[in-house]
Amino acid sequence: MQNWIDFLLWIPVVSLLMMIPIVCWLDWKYREVDHTWWFVVIIVNIPFAAVMYILNIYEWWMLIISFVAMVIYFILMKLHYIEGADYMFITCIVMFFVYNPLSNHWLMALPFSIFLGTCVGISAFWLGLWNYLHKRGFVFDIEGNFPMMLPISAALLLTVVLA
Repeated sequence: MQNWIDFLLWIPVVSLLMMIPIVCWLDWKYREVDHTWWFVVIIVNIPFAAVMYILNIYEWWMLIISFVAMVIYFILMKLHYIEGADYMFITCIVMFFVYNPLSNHWLMALPFSIFLGTCVGISAFWLGLWNYLHKRGFVFDIEGNFPMMLPISAALLLTVVLA
């Protein structure tokens, strides 16, 4: 039984990590990620999460922590700090990445949020510096848009490896 559970605990991590090259490429190339990609992640992870809560491997308060993080990101989306596909990827991460089987740590929404804030801050600094050096002023966008999937993916990778 334990081997089966150990295998199940890798499903959200692997499914989210598999999304990184797809969403980064789509965000970089087309500046848009089709919603069908998020349905794949959701369809894979919702039954898994339900089984984990039913078997009491995930406890109810972990769902509340993930839900609180999702509400915070929802507010940021409504304030237009996070948009569309970026919000969907962040939501999928905080809702489904509850446990890190690599480090045996729980509540991955917390370190992910810290890493995300750090990666976005670093990206904003370098983007502002790039624009300043190219005589556009110290602004934080590249012709109106910046592919946020890159810092989101970096934060997810850092969370998996370091948290």
